[in-house]
Amino acid sequence: MSEEGKSSIEEAFAWAVKNGDLSNVKTAVEADPKILNKLDANQRGPAHWAADFNQVEVLTYLISKKVNVDQKDKYGITPLLAAVYEGHVESVALLVKSGASVKTEGPDGRTAVEAAESEPIKKALSGK
Repeated sequence: MSEEGKSSIEEAFAWAVKNGDLSNVKTAVEADPKILNKLDANQRGPAHWAADFNQVEVLTYLISKKVNVDQKDKYGITPLLAAVYEGHVESVALLVKSGASVKTEGPDGRTAVEAAESEPIKKALSGK
């Protein structure tokens, strides 16, 4: 276990999600499906990491495995809000299509729609 209490398997899984290594993500999930529910020190899970790093293929796979797309981290940020804040149009569109709530408020009290700054993000949030 590392200093943060994560096993090397959990660390490898987080790295694979963040870096778009779909093969290793699948291997980890097949070995231990509970890894989909593991959260880091900030209460972020794999959907947050994939959305934050715009790993659309990985995010698609995670959603197919029923990962919680509305999981809030310790700051109240959902995967959708993370994708909006980072300007990741593809991740935003995928999360909206998958049923992520566009009405959840972030730590600043704004919803994803209110936080959207670019037209492509606004369009993705509308589901168009």
